[in-house]
Amino acid sequence: MDVKHSIVFPTLISEFNLSKHQCEQLVIEKIETWFKLKDPNLYNNNAEKFLNEFDLIELWKTFQECLDVYCEKANIKPVIISSSWCKAEETGQSIKAHKHPESVLSGVYYPYIDPNSSSLVFENPTTPVIKEHNIRRIMNMDHSDLYKENYVIDNLEFTPQCGILIVFPSHVKHWVLPNMANKRYTVVFNTLLYSERKSLDLDTYIRDYRIEQHVDK
Repeated sequence: MDVKHSIVFPTLISEFNLSKHQCEQLVIEKIETWFKLKDPNLYNNNAEKFLNEFDLIELWKTFQECLDVYCEKANIKPVIISSSWCKAEETGQSIKAHKHPESVLSGVYYPYIDPNSSSLVFENPTTPVIKEHNIRRIMNMDHSDLYKENYVIDNLEFTPQCGILIVFPSHVKHWVLPNMANKRYTVVFNTLLYSERKSLDLDTYIRDYRIEQHVDK
């Protein structure tokens, strides 16, 4: 008897090591300055255009390169960064479980975090279905021929490190456990399909800084 086993519907989450990027220290300084001064004239975080600042364009380009690598690996259409913002999480802070609606891929970059910072947790997209239909009751947890963790895992934790960028599908639910570190700086972004950057009814035109000049240049 011939048999073929297939692992179907995989979810790709990619980690890119951008340690010592030329913009790393600049990003740290910007985040520290913003969250210390809280000056709306310095940077409007609610506008979600952090990476559109002229002196961060090289970081924007690097993120776009990472997104291109992800899209090729996952066999999805090209995307472009549509919004971005920064965060400085204090000790004890956490982020509730959420998704990024209307975004294709999302990313979180850690320019600096203290050691032992809390994990970024992703929910297995099939977990709600497994719980709803009580599928776990049929699983033989003692079956040694299968890598059983692949079939019963509910969540997957990523331990962040300085200089790491994590890219993931925006529809995957995720959250951050209570922060145990003093400093935890992040830059977060969402994307849209590259083909839609001119066609959607957006407040501002989505520029591709690889081929177009910045408005401040």
